[in-house]
Amino acid sequence: MARKRRVFEEGHGRKLMVIVDESPEVEGALFYAAGRVLHVGGSVLLLYIIEPENQFWEGVRQVQLEEETNKAKAVFRLFRRKLNNDGYENVPTEEVIREGKKVDEILKQIDEDEDNRRARARRLQ
Repeated sequence: MARKRRVFEEGHGRKLMVIVDESPEVEGALFYAAGRVLHVGGSVLLLYIIEPENQFWEGVRQVQLEEETNKAKAVFRLFRRKLNNDGYENVPTEEVIREGKKVDEILKQIDEDEDNRRARARRLQ
């Protein structure tokens, strides 16, 4: 059963998702989303996805996960600083780190976030 989209309820709003990775396009997407939020309201959701490597040992996997999590937090701080320096200090951001295959985790994030539910439905039609 589909949950009701809550974007218009008190405490909820539209979100523009930016997938954070090492591609050069991320910064442009971030500033586009921040500018859009300033004009229409809402917030920017920064999504960093840790894609698992083929590891045989749990200890190695845990180290990799910890390193990637620290990297994600550093990237979030960097982008927040860039937004602040360019006049976007009032743009609210949400930071999410997920582990899994990129496409799967993007779709899961949309499905689990009631504010983003309608955007996905529109895109898939």
